Amino acid sequence: MKITKKCEYALRCLIYLVVNENKTLSLRTISNKLEIPFKFLSLIVIDLKKSGFIESVKGPGGGYFLSQEAPNYTFKKITEAIDGKLSNYKINFATICKQETAFISHVIKESLDFVNQATYRSMNQLTLRDLANKYVKISNVNDNFSI
Repeated sequence: MKITKKCEYALRCLIYLVVNENKTLSLRTISNKLEIPFKFLSLIVIDLKKSGFIESVKGPGGGYFLSQEAPNYTFKKITEAIDGKLSNYKINFATICKQETAFISHVIKESLDFVNQATYRSMNQLTLRDLANKYVKISNVNDNFSI
């Protein structure tokens, strides 16, 4: 399972907005602080806004802020909103010939199913607020750390 750079940047942006929850931040500020290319971030916030994770205010002092419910959204919900439905770890059974190979492949498939289920359970339990809390904890220990 792999997330795209777009999803990574979206998560960075959302975590940063949780940490700065009571602020409206300009796209330029977010881009500079998180070292995300401005044009790429401007496309990402469109998806974040459409998905209901963030809201915006136009005009002087305008910018982006977190929607009220966003801190409670799960890691899975966020990643699927940006990258689409998650793909499972898979095995190709098309080349199986011998019964022994089939049994071994079946064990591998069951193991991968178990890993997929455990991954989805974890992703459904981990919220954006949890991610932000981990960031705050790490950044308070190491002043040089940033998202």
